This record gives sequence, structure tokens and C-alpha cells, in this order.
Amino acid sequence: MRSFRIKTKILFSYIFILGFLCFGIFLIFDHFTIRQLTKNHVKLAQDGVTGISQDNIRLSSRYLRIHGEKIIELMTRLNAWKISDLLQKLPKDEIKNYELLRKDPKLREIVDQGIYVYGKYAGYYDILDTDGLAVVHPNRKVEGRNFSEWEEEYPQMWNLVKSSFSERLVTGYYSFYEQKGTDAKDKFMVLCHIPQTDLILAAAINIEDYFIPVHNAIKATEEMHASVVNNTISTSSEMISKKFKLTNAAMVLTAVLLSCLFGIWFSNALARPIVKLREAVHRLGTGDFKQKIEVEGSVETRELAESFNRLGNQLEHYMEEVKRETAARQAVESEIHIAREIQESLLPRSFPPFPDRSEFELYAELAPAKEVAGDFYDYFFIDNNRLAFMVGDVSGKGVPAAFFMAITRTLLKNICPLEPDPGKAMCRVNNLLCEENDACMFVTLFLAVYDLTTGKISYANGGHNNVISIKADNSISHFGVLNNMALGIIPDLYYETAEYQIELAEMLALYTDGVTEATEKHGRVYGVKRLCDMLLANRAKTLKGSAETVVEDVKEYEAGDRFDDITLLLFERHM
Repeated sequence: MRSFRIKTKILFSYIFILGFLCFGIFLIFDHFTIRQLTKNHVKLAQDGVTGISQDNIRLSSRYLRIHGEKIIELMTRLNAWKISDLLQKLPKDEIKNYELLRKDPKLREIVDQGIYVYGKYAGYYDILDTDGLAVVHPNRKVEGRNFSEWEEEYPQMWNLVKSSFSERLVTGYYSFYEQKGTDAKDKFMVLCHIPQTDLILAAAINIEDYFIPVHNAIKATEEMHASVVNNTISTSSEMISKKFKLTNAAMVLTAVLLSCLFGIWFSNALARPIVKLREAVHRLGTGDFKQKIEVEGSVETRELAESFNRLGNQLEHYMEEVKRETAARQAVESEIHIAREIQESLLPRSFPPFPDRSEFELYAELAPAKEVAGDFYDYFFIDNNRLAFMVGDVSGKGVPAAFFMAITRTLLKNICPLEPDPGKAMCRVNNLLCEENDACMFVTLFLAVYDLTTGKISYANGGHNNVISIKADNSISHFGVLNNMALGIIPDLYYETAEYQIELAEMLALYTDGVTEATEKHGRVYGVKRLCDMLLANRAKTLKGSAETVVEDVKEYEAGDRFDDITLLLFERHM
């Protein structure tokens, strides 16, 4: 028996119907159905256009706000560095003399220049100290006054200022009255510590001067386009509806009757093989992959039956592939475990590291975020009286970062004995890392060489955190930031070497971002202050006890899976 495609059967059936009732069916169908469907479709289309327009307005407003905030934050950071460079050239006593600072023309120029976004004035800069005193302000009447005076009137502003006393960067919003009796305006504030000083650079902008005008322009444009599209949809709908006017109920009834007769024929032709296929699929779902069905019916159902009969073999093949992939994944996991063991063997783990040397004590802890870490530390003698020690943080995590870490550590261990100057050694390592660095990875590094005879260290810093110092009297200070770039990015860079005198019983703490940027469930970071408090609270313990306590505190503080490796190295001078 010849098989026809379902499409062919439907075509023959409707040719028969249309031959008698084409004109009447279209008219009645339009009168009772098309008109209502068109109305619904128009409403859905218009609702869709309106929804898209509103979503676009919300998204543009949101990302415009985010974009503007980042611009202000970056501009504030940049000007903080400019001010830092400017202040470093002044005598230290002059930095503490605020009256002299206010008369400095270059400093005054930075504060008085204002903040312009897209060519429009939006806000201003001012400088305050960590007690909240306004040091330099574009409004001369504010200079010399303390921001705490406005705590009751502008509590949101005061909270941002107060937070900046202990945090390096603070951003947020507050309400501000330009004039009494007027409505409050939202202002965005960025407070950034000026590096190597006790001063803070603040930036404040009026939200309405930047975000709202652009937002209103976007909103007006979206509403205009939505209105045009909605009018076009309505016009098209009316034109379609006008094409059908007359009705013929008898033709509709005849069409329904003929459709029922042909429906019986369709059901007999289509249902039987589909029912069989449904039963076979049920048995296939129980795991019987050898299930087969009879090939019959139209061309489509025959092709479907043949496809089903091939499915069993394909599923068997797929299950075998799954087993092989599972075995391969287990092999990879085993190799990663071995890689971690190799990495751990590369890092020194024996403490105390030099039992015969009583001039100092050293201990380090590393807790990887993944199976293998990108952080590293190391220490070794480059001659009888000079000890090199370091902490580094490779970009990225996992196996690639571990490989890059191993290469960096090996280069440092080979170059430092040949080049004891940390800055020069870092230059050589940077050039080697930049060669064929197709993955564009980089490493931040703090490298120090300690002279046991003088108690002095020479050090270089490639984009790493500063060093925490806790002296015998428990006073805390920080040093080590030299504004040099991380290694592996740009070749032939100059890395500065600086010196620091370590006192007896003074402890140094070197760490990576995994410590201070650990985040708890509410989004607050661990921070340098908490790290200093923990080190001070455990000062009476051994270096091993202090480091283990701090690392455990960071792990407990961090919510969920760790995002970054945790590394802490403690060094203390004994004699």
C-alpha cells in the first residue's frame, strides 16, 4: 500500500473543502474568530512593546548609575594618588600644618577644579583627616570645621565619613539640602585614603545633575518609539480586519461536518503508530534499550519508528561513553591531587626552618581555595648572613595558577643568589615571565632580603599588599607599598628597592588578598584592621600559633566556598 506524507493528506483534504466553501469559510472565520484573535494579538504586541520599553528604561538607568559611580570612584582614586605624589614632595611637618596646605596652589587647584561628567559640573572634591576635620574644601567657610557638626542634620553623610576613618575606600549615598525649604537631593560620595598620608579625599556629586537628565532623555526616546510601534500595530490590525465583512453560517456548518469526517480518517492514520511508539518509549525508559517497533503509517511516522529503533543502540553507546568519561574524570581528579602534593612539596613546610639560627623566627601558612593554589611563599639563605623571604599571589586559581606559581618561585630561587638586590632581581624575573606569556597571567610579589648582622631588610614590591609591623610595645605600623606593577605584564620595568630597620622583638606580617578580602554572608570584607587586631590579640603566642589562629579565623569569617587562596607569613627578629 502506498504511503503518503501527512502534509499531503492534509493538503488533499483542504483542497476538497476549499473547492466548495472557500469564500464562505473565510468570511465566517473572520467574523467569529479572526477579529477577536487580532484584537488579542494587538494587545499582546502592544503590551510586549511597552514591557520591553520599560525594561530598557530600567536597565539603562541602572547601568548608567553603575557606570557613573565607577567613573567617580576611578577619578577619586586617581586624584588621591596625585595628591599623594604632591604631598610626598613636602616636608613632613608641613603636611601636618593645615594652614600651609590650604595655601598650596597645586593642592588647591585639585580641590577647586570640581567634578565634571560629560562636560557638565556635577560635584566637588574636598580633603579631610581621619578625625573628620575639613582640611581643604572648595567652600572656604567649611575649612577647619569638623564633619561631626553635621551628624544630626546629615546622618547618612556622617556615617560615610566615619566609615572612611577605618576603611581604605567608602562609597554611598546621602540626602542633602542645597537650601532650606527645598526638597532633598541625592548625592553620591566616594571617600578614598590618600596613600602614605593620614588624609582622605572625598568626592560628592549631585545625582540629578548627571543621572536624571540622561535618564529622562532615554525614557522620552523609549516612550516615543513605543508609541510609534503601538500605532503601527493598531493600524495594521484595522487594515486586516477590514478585508472580511460578510458572513455565511451554512458554509461554516458544512465545513465543520466535512472536517469531522476527515478527522476520523486522520485519527485512524496517525493514532495507531503513535500509541505503539508511546508504549515502546515507556519500556525504553525502564532500561530496555533493545526495544523495537513496527515500521508503518505515513512517511513521518515510518521515519519516527526507524529513528526510535536506532535510539536503543545509540543509548547503549551513550552509556558506554558516560562510563569512559567518568573514568577519565576520575583520572583527572587523581592527577590534580598529585599536582597538589607536588606543589606542597615545592613549598617549604619544615618549621622552624633553620633550627641552628637563633637570630630570627619565621612561620608561614597557605590554605588553597581550590585543589592547587596560586599563592606561594618561600625563604632561603642567599649567603651566610642574608635571608631572602617572599609572598606572592598569581592571577587566577587552580592548575594554571599553580604552574605559573612554580615557575615564578623557581626563577626567584635561582636569581636571588646571583642578584641579592630585590629590585634588580624582580626586574630580571619580570622580563622572564613576560616572555611567551600567552595566557596573560601575572603575579603580585613582595620580596625581602634580611641582613642578620644589622637587622635591616631591603625589599621590593610588585603590586602586592603592604607589610604589617608590630613592635615590642605592641604599636602597629605599615610599610612596603612602592607603587610598582605586578610581574609578567610589561617587560623592562624598573622595580624600586627600599630599606626598613627591624627592631628587636618586632614582628612582620606578609599576606595575600585572600586574608583581607575574605567576605562574610552580608558582603563585609575581613579587612586589614581585623587582621591587625587578631595578630595583636595573639601576640603572646608563638608565630605558628598566631598564624594558625588567624587563618582559622579567616576561614570561619568567610561564607560559603573560599574565593581566594589564604597565605600568611610571620617573621620576628630575636637578636
